[in-house]
Amino acid sequence: MKTYGVQRRKQQFGTNHDLLTDIPYSNNTSGYRNIHVNKTKSGELRYRAVIAYKGVTYYGHLESRVEDAIVERDQLRHKYWPQGKWVQTD
Repeated sequence: MKTYGVQRRKQQFGTNHDLLTDIPYSNNTSGYRNIHVNKTKSGELRYRAVIAYKGVTYYGHLESRVEDAIVERDQLRHKYWPQGKWVQTD
C-alpha cells in the first residue's frame, strides 16, 4: 500500500499531557472542563465529573450542585492523572 509521503506510525494508546488543562471546549455546556450536565425527567440539572486517562474513562457521581462535581473531579484528577497535572485553575 502506498502512503504517498505520509509517515505512518503505530497507534499508541495514551494521553497527550498538554491537553490536561482546565480550558473548556467551545461546545461545553457546564462551563467547566470535565464536568458533564445531565437533565432529569423533572427538568433538574445534575452534574457529573468525567475524566479520561490512557484510554480509560472514569465517572464520578451525579451531583445536584456544580461545586460538588468540581470537588469530585479534582479528586479523580488527583487519583488518576500524573503528579502536577491535576492542580485546579478554574
